[in-house]
Amino acid sequence: MDVEVRPARADEWRQYRALRLEMLADSPFAFGEARDVVAALPDDQWRLRARSRALPDSRWVVAVEHGRWIGQAMARRFGDRIVALEVYVCPAARGTGIADALLDDLERWTITQGYDALWLDVDERQQAARRLYARRGFVATGRARPNPNHPDGRELELRKPLPAQDRRT
Repeated sequence: MDVEVRPARADEWRQYRALRLEMLADSPFAFGEARDVVAALPDDQWRLRARSRALPDSRWVVAVEHGRWIGQAMARRFGDRIVALEVYVCPAARGTGIADALLDDLERWTITQGYDALWLDVDERQQAARRLYARRGFVATGRARPNPNHPDGRELELRKPLPAQDRRT
């Protein structure tokens, strides 16, 4: 598998749209939106979404194989923390280390921003994602909230402490 993990660019909105629609079809309760609503968005909205992910307070990375996006992850600063969002790997590429490479990138970026932890929320039904995050050192904070698009589920808050000795100032 010849995969490149790199920062995404705002002008790659078409690739983002294709992967986002796949994400929502594959994991309908994991990403906070309904696929049918998102699929109807006009191109200018997709351009805006891509630009918003490429802002300086964010890190947006993709895994690309032969020109096709097969994974992505994003981290964004929210007040006193950095939160990982939209971590996704296509089903055919799962178990190959791509999720680890995406999360490694986000963790390095978080450290360079001067933060000592990376946060995320995961739907309690996403067992494979929860195992991945646990293996990577994320721990539940004990906080949970209803999943906004699927009230029969809850999103669990996780936190991963990052090593202070690696932080750059």
